Amino acid sequence: MEQVSYIVGRESILTDISHVFRRGRTTIIIGPSGCGKSSLLKVTAGLYPNIEGRVLFEGQDVSRMNEKEYQHMQRRTGFLFQDGALWANMSLYDNLTLPVLVTAPHISRARLDEIVARTVGVMNFTEPLDQRPAALSAGERKIFSFLRAIVTDPEIFFMDEPTTFIDRSKVGLLKEKIRALKEEGKTIVGITHDMDFARELADSYILLSGGRIIAAGSSEEIMDSRDPVVRVFINDFIQN
Repeated sequence: MEQVSYIVGRESILTDISHVFRRGRTTIIIGPSGCGKSSLLKVTAGLYPNIEGRVLFEGQDVSRMNEKEYQHMQRRTGFLFQDGALWANMSLYDNLTLPVLVTAPHISRARLDEIVARTVGVMNFTEPLDQRPAALSAGERKIFSFLRAIVTDPEIFFMDEPTTFIDRSKVGLLKEKIRALKEEGKTIVGITHDMDFARELADSYILLSGGRIIAAGSSEEIMDSRDPVVRVFINDFIQN
């Protein structure tokens, strides 16, 4: 990210953000509610193209990609949205297979079924796939959004509060699967209110406040920092 700002109407959501996300590393974004964390995550993933500055994916400006290049990038990324963000007018099967069909429109139904079976098995998801998302609970929709995010076996995984809304009986399994993504060497960029989980995953942190990066660095640099601003920030976050 190079000097990225994101403005909606007259409101500045992100201001002058510059940061490099390293391949195979896990970066956790922390900060108070309303500080722009979700917007930063979506801008990083290339979901908000109308920005000032540049988001570069392997050196290529996302805003200048043609449709084929953008789809190729999206094929290599997966995004777990905080609210699930499933298509309400599509079946669960169609929601899950959409990311695959975008980049492989001529894939056979048999192969598609294989991918679906493998993916739902990750979280032992047994609900009928011919129903629409409204038939699921909020937690089930969140789990299904996770499955959609990993259906293409992405190299980069974005997650926005992955454990929110999920039943306790499933939270442990979801955390286990996210840890497995890290162990596989995936690049992970995420937001979580669960500080214990953040400590387990994080190779580095971004501290965000008022749409600006207050500090960024390795987990050791941030957690052991003697900078009074960073200490207050971290202590407030942990207490909250």
